[in-house]
Amino acid sequence: MRELPSDPPVAHEVRDRPADDQPVYTWDQLSAAAQEGRITDGVAQQIWSDQNRRLTVKEAIEAVADDQAEKATTTRVDVEIGRYRDLVPQIMDQSSEQRQRVAREFHRLVREEGESSKDMRTELLALRNCFGMIDTLAKAVKPKKEGHQDVSHDDGGSDDDDKEKDPGGTAPSSLSAEEKRYYDNAIGRGIYRDWGAVKEELKFSNARVRRKNGARV
Repeated sequence: MRELPSDPPVAHEVRDRPADDQPVYTWDQLSAAAQEGRITDGVAQQIWSDQNRRLTVKEAIEAVADDQAEKATTTRVDVEIGRYRDLVPQIMDQSSEQRQRVAREFHRLVREEGESSKDMRTELLALRNCFGMIDTLAKAVKPKKEGHQDVSHDDGGSDDDDKEKDPGGTAPSSLSAEEKRYYDNAIGRGIYRDWGAVKEELKFSNARVRRKNGARV
């Protein structure tokens, strides 16, 4: 805590300073200054009240910012896990080697590196350690999928016919604002072909987590 200035401060002078330049006093400091006659009891009380109000607002703003950051992180993690499930669908099968491989890595992270078993980020870290970063994996897997589709779906139909079956041109109405921004950006970067691809991925997402972050599912 900074000492009170030698000249008695006026409450509005303290209040009107830039937020980062405003000193923080304990009540004992203000009370002592009042007893010494450096400020009045009224000024001491007003400085104390203004200070508490300012700090309360600051803490509330920081809490909201932290909450928004946590929600954004949770959404990003959930979306990335969904992409792994789309690219490596075998991890959804309890008996598959891929699923067991991820499970072993997950337990190793918890046991040896102290990661939380209740944190979705631990699952994401296990997936990354097993299959590499998602963008690199997508580049490796996507050509194989496209090659397979070219053979199995070459029935003479036009692209327009496919669009009529599944337009994929609009964002799902269930998306939260944060999800909408993320997927807009991802489509623009070519991570997803269109909103149809996003809708397919969302089938594997955690509905409870999405509702917590504002999605209407």
